[in-house]
Amino acid sequence: MLEHPFDGVECYYSSHSEKITNICLEFCHKKKRMITCGSDCHGEFEKTKMGQLNISGDFLQLKDFI
Repeated sequence: MLEHPFDGVECYYSSHSEKITNICLEFCHKKKRMITCGSDCHGEFEKTKMGQLNISGDFLQLKDFI
C-alpha cells in the first residue's frame, strides 16, 4: 500500500473495532498521514447508519486540507 501515494486513512468508521481504529491511528501518526472519519453507509447488509459517528474535529488530523 505504501508504494502508492495517499494522504490519509479513514481511522474512525462505525464498523471498525477499537483495535482496528487504534492500528490506523498509530500508522497515521508515525507516517504523518491525515486522520479522517466516515459517516457513510454501504448498504443494508451493514449494521451502520449514515451519520452514526459523532467525531470531534479535535480527533482528526487534516493538515492543510481545510
